[in-house]
Formats: sequence, C-alpha cells, structure tokens
Amino acid sequence: MSKTKKPKNDTTSVLHQKAVMIRLRTGLWSGIKSSKKVRKAIAEMSDGGSENAFNGQTYLTGDKSRGNNPNTYFRGILTKFRKESFHSLTHPWEDGKDGWRLCSVHKQTQVWDAYNKAKIEWEKEVDGFIKDLPKIIANYAKADLGVFYDESFYPQGYEYYDEDNKLVKVTAEENLRSKFRFDLDTRGVEEIVNAKDIRLEVSDEMKERLVNDTKDRLTRNLIAVGKNAVDELVENIENLTTRMREYNSLKGKKRSGTFHKTNVPKIEKSLSVLADLNAEILGNDPTISKVHKSLTSKVDKLKDEKYFSALRDDTFEAQEEREQVSDSLDDSITDLKGDFLNKAFGRRDNND
Repeated sequence: MSKTKKPKNDTTSVLHQKAVMIRLRTGLWSGIKSSKKVRKAIAEMSDGGSENAFNGQTYLTGDKSRGNNPNTYFRGILTKFRKESFHSLTHPWEDGKDGWRLCSVHKQTQVWDAYNKAKIEWEKEVDGFIKDLPKIIANYAKADLGVFYDESFYPQGYEYYDEDNKLVKVTAEENLRSKFRFDLDTRGVEEIVNAKDIRLEVSDEMKERLVNDTKDRLTRNLIAVGKNAVDELVENIENLTTRMREYNSLKGKKRSGTFHKTNVPKIEKSLSVLADLNAEILGNDPTISKVHKSLTSKVDKLKDEKYFSALRDDTFEAQEEREQVSDSLDDSITDLKGDFLNKAFGRRDNND
C-alpha cells in the first residue's frame, strides 16, 4: 500500500484551521429591457437593416443622464465593497466555482464587518428605489420612452401554488424586491482526514488515493493563492522600476514619461497582503519572509515625499539614485520569480 506523501510545507493539512471559504452572491433589477419594437424602429431608420443586428435596449427608468438607472447605481455599491473589502481581504481560489474565495480566519471578522455596513446601505437604497419607482415611471420614464413605453416590461405581481398546493400571491413590489440580492456565505475549507477514518466500502489503496487527491488539490490551489499575491507584488514593483529606467533613458531630452508616487502605495499594499498571507495561511515561507524584510525599509524610504520628489530631479545625482533604487528593488524580488512555492510544498511543478 502506498503511503500519503507529506509535503515539505504541511500547511495544507491544517488549512481548515487557518482559513474559511467566503462567497458573495449578488443580483439586481437592471432597469434595462431589450425591445423588439425598438429594434424594428432602429432598423427602419437605418435604410432597411435587419432588426436582429440592433440591440434595442430601453432604459425603463428614463434617460440615463437622469441618474435613476439601478444598474449603474447599485453596481457602484457592489464595486466599492468588492474593491475595498471583499477582494482585498480574501484570495481567489482555483477551485472557486460559484465565486468561493479563501479567507484567513484572522480576516473573517473584517470581511463581515465591512459586509454588514455595506448591507445596511444596500437595503436602505433598495427601499428608497422601490418607493420612488412609481414616481420615476410617471415623471420621467413615460415621457422619455414615449411610444416605446410598455408597462409589461416592469416586474409584475403573480400567483403560484406551493408544494402544499396553497395559492401564493406575490405583489409587484415583492417581485421587484426579490431581484435585489446582496448575500455573504461562509463554509469551511475541505479537511484532509486520515485514510483509516474514511467509511466508504472501498479498498485501503483507494482510501489512500482519495486522501492524496484531496491533499494534492488543496495544495495546488494554495500554491495558486500564493502565486497570485506574489505576482501582484512583482508586477507593482516592476511597473515602478520600468518607469524609472524609461525616465533615465531620455537623458538630455525633454522627458515625456514619468513615474508617480501613487506607485508606492500599490507596492506597500501588495507587500502587506503577501506578508499577511504568509503569516496567516502559507506557514511563514522563508523566501517570502526574506523578501518582505528586504523590501520593507526600501518602500518606507520611497514613502518620504521629499526623497521621492528628489528622484524626479533632472540631475546626474538623481539619475544615479534612480538606477540604484531600480536595481535594488528588482534584486529584492529575484527569488520570487523562481518556482519556490512548488518546492516549498514538495511539488516539482504546477502540473505535478
């Protein structure tokens, strides 16, 4: 019987203690309807073109410039939560079907606090929109849509029989409200069990294979999480160092390109995300720890406004300093470009 191979980094075996899976599920009434009548009218105005070649979208809350379109406004709330909290505190999971992402148990409370705050805003705006929609239709939509206005395009009330054969009546307002969704789900990470604890009536060899397959899948996904964070840091640093070198290459000419202080917060954030991920989930990988230690002081120096401003001076001294800064930053991330994560987890390559 083959034995389960224990990787050099055994983080996978205790991942269920360090992290959870979180999923954001959303939905909204777009307030947009593709109308056959509109497509036909557009086709007639375009010298007989086929109506199927046109979109024919109508904005059911009136002209977009009025700012009443829910698709635009509510997506703004969703985008803000995803960008500022959900995506910055969780990590994409390779097997993340249906939107599941990995979240450290240390970050879970922060995600839920941010979600609860956003949920309050979401529900308040949903209530306001549902209350105002009849006025929006009467005051704006009917006039803006003209002959293309169609009451049936809006959520209608309906009836149905439930599993107990009881008649259920759903009002138009209830139907509209049901289209708005902003839910956060949590579940545990799959746990790797001992082959002896598997109760399936299969051979011992098959039980070992099931354990190995689970561990391999989790390890592969965990490496992908680490690689994603590493790649973001490398990309942010190379973006700055490339801009610095391009700035130097214009020696003796009017500089047409530049590098900006806004690059530094991006580097600082991605460095912080990687450091937290390493401490909370990846098991303090020594390569990442080394890079973090090397970069911290260099990034702190770049945060000094006076120093950063001096880097843009059109002098020989500033040019030399830019070269040194670029080389130093690139040297710090050299180890991150290798296959260190696969090696740390006892894998030869991503397809192993």
